[in-house]
Amino acid sequence: MKKIFFLSAVCITLCMVTIPLSGGAAYAQEVGTAHYYNVPESEYRDNYQEWRTFLEYSMGREKCQHYQAPPAGYVMRGCELHRLEERGGEEEEEAQPPKPEPSVSSYTIYFDLDKTNILNSEREKLGKVAREILKYNPSKVKIYGYAGRAGSEEHNQKLSEKRGRAVVHVLTAYGIKDVVFDQKAYGETHLAISTEDGVRMPENRRVVIKFTHE
Repeated sequence: MKKIFFLSAVCITLCMVTIPLSGGAAYAQEVGTAHYYNVPESEYRDNYQEWRTFLEYSMGREKCQHYQAPPAGYVMRGCELHRLEERGGEEEEEAQPPKPEPSVSSYTIYFDLDKTNILNSEREKLGKVAREILKYNPSKVKIYGYAGRAGSEEHNQKLSEKRGRAVVHVLTAYGIKDVVFDQKAYGETHLAISTEDGVRMPENRRVVIKFTHE
């Protein structure tokens, strides 16, 4: 676990003074502000120009109005100044929690033998798909059509294309707009259940719908 040293980023009264100072007075003002930030004076002296630029920019500003990047080894997070821990000569920032993987919705719509019309039993499922697409608004929805091995390869290829178009037609009828339908037809390839040529297998007569969402 990476660690950070928490430092207050609220300026003291000296930080609010906007009257130009010079010589020792200006230096005292800068050093005073650096001490309030808990910046060691030795580190301030070693990086004098960087700290002076940062502090001069901060002076006279309200809290949370620090838009000047602090010197190396420090970072502004919101209204606070943080000092990064050094390990092996390299500065390391606080570890960020990993982002959750997006969810993937997948539905399969089945068809009768040698048919491309949507079965009544599958329309309810397509309604659920449409509601989910409208809710999550994915930029792309994959529509993959398939057929079994009953019939010629050419016939099954056309069959899978028509099944995919039939699914898209029903989804768009639900008012889905501004969504790219990525349509592909695989004919009798990519079988859900492998069969010999000419075998009728209901599980292979299908359209698969997939899309990702947060």
